[in-house]
Amino acid sequence: MIIKPISISRDNYFELMKIDESESKFTEDWLQKVIHDNPQTYPIENPLNKDLKIISLGREINSGAGYIDILFLTSDAELIIAETKLWRNPEKSRTVLAQVIDYAKEISKWGFDDLNNAVISSQRNSQSEKALSLKEIIAKEFSNQNQTDFIDILIQNLHKGILKLSIIGDKISPNLLLLSDTLQSSPGLNFSLSLIEMKLFKYNHDIILIPDIVGKTKEEIRGVVKVQYEKEKPKIEITYLETEKSQNQKNKTDRVTFISQCPNDISQILEKWIDVWQNNSDLMIYWGVAGLSIRKQLDKKWTTILDIYPDYVSMITQSMAESCKIPQDIYNKYLEVLFSIDEMKSAYSSKKRYVKYDSISTEDIEVMMTAVNELINKLIDNK
Repeated sequence: MIIKPISISRDNYFELMKIDESESKFTEDWLQKVIHDNPQTYPIENPLNKDLKIISLGREINSGAGYIDILFLTSDAELIIAETKLWRNPEKSRTVLAQVIDYAKEISKWGFDDLNNAVISSQRNSQSEKALSLKEIIAKEFSNQNQTDFIDILIQNLHKGILKLSIIGDKISPNLLLLSDTLQSSPGLNFSLSLIEMKLFKYNHDIILIPDIVGKTKEEIRGVVKVQYEKEKPKIEITYLETEKSQNQKNKTDRVTFISQCPNDISQILEKWIDVWQNNSDLMIYWGVAGLSIRKQLDKKWTTILDIYPDYVSMITQSMAESCKIPQDIYNKYLEVLFSIDEMKSAYSSKKRYVKYDSISTEDIEVMMTAVNELINKLIDNK
């Protein structure tokens, strides 16, 4: 189909000039950014929901089978995996299609926490000033919906493998339209595939983008295999203890090195609190090989209250609270704040000591550090 859009200005009509795909200077990164920043350009349809909304959860989402160019989420709680390919890209059509199918296979194994971790990690990799958790994104973007119901539907869609796949380009190869048989090699997944052209036109110095669905196919569900674990898989947590000799043989980190290794949004928070604790004469900051610990003197001995590493942070467990002689009322107040964060409450209940940054938002980190600081101040006032 030949499309020749025009610009109408009063009684004047101007034909838009099509940008030649083979000579275009635009890159896939440029196309990804345009679509990510303007998710409304993605053509979605649902005749039963005229107010259907779509947002981008991020670029370069690690699926475990490769990085998804763009991952969308709709107000119907459906995920859309988008792979962008330019016409001049020599990659074969079958390879591109195989990629999105591999991504779908991996994501269909995910739970909500896996999706949340991938979204937070993507934000940190893109040097976002603030990383939002998936729950925070849903609350912000779909505020008119019941959040609990929305998340339940999203989790169900993940478990059932209900995903939408799409290949987006400035021009779609005809070969892709002939590869629907490839979908039949993935039984058990329930997804649809859309082939979308983002047609680019020039008008004066502007670029006009017109989305067009040029192909669509649907997977037929032929069988469902359900596997249930009656018992949880064993979880192993290993803590390495270093002798004084081995400690001295290794180079310790320093503030500049440590901060440079932390995610951008986390480093800003940690720098602020490191300054606070360095200026507290009742505390000592001990720099280890990879991270640091905040220590307070108890019975003439420096005792660790908090460990901080480039990828994770410790919680104050019950046994630590007892060894640090933290009064129960002060510790309970700390736990009250900690348990307001679902991921930390879950980790604490699982008797874990450390929480990875990938599982919590920027705001969660700030809340946690504030709670630790309040606990420390109460300990000092209590002495």
